[in-house]
Amino acid sequence: EKSPKKSAVVEVPLVDPVVRSNALDSLLSDIFSSDGDGDDDIDDLPSAIVLSKRLQVRDAPVVHIFSHVRHTMWIEYGELEADEGHPSLRSKKWKVGNGQEIGWMTESDMASVGITSGVRKVMAKASTSRRKKSR
Repeated sequence: EKSPKKSAVVEVPLVDPVVRSNALDSLLSDIFSSDGDGDDDIDDLPSAIVLSKRLQVRDAPVVHIFSHVRHTMWIEYGELEADEGHPSLRSKKWKVGNGQEIGWMTESDMASVGITSGVRKVMAKASTSRRKKSR
């Protein structure tokens, strides 16, 4: 006789919004920092892009369940202003100091390469939030 399966409940503590914000600051700083040696594509990017607004979606987080793992995602997004004529913006992709590749993608770019359903949920939530704020 088989015993019924028990589902395990794992509680993950919520991360304080200030801690999340500081972690994002650190990540963005690492990505957009340049060592100034001129041998990576990102050296001129900080002078071409300015983060004009950074907003948190303050209503409920996005919950995404992948397989058996539940992800709770608190959304924060920024609006960037760019000097479109700046030479470092001619490319849509850059390698940063840690070897990671970053880049711009339009919504049609995302549709053509495919994005995960979790990312789709985040994009939808940020878009909804932007529309609400612009009213």
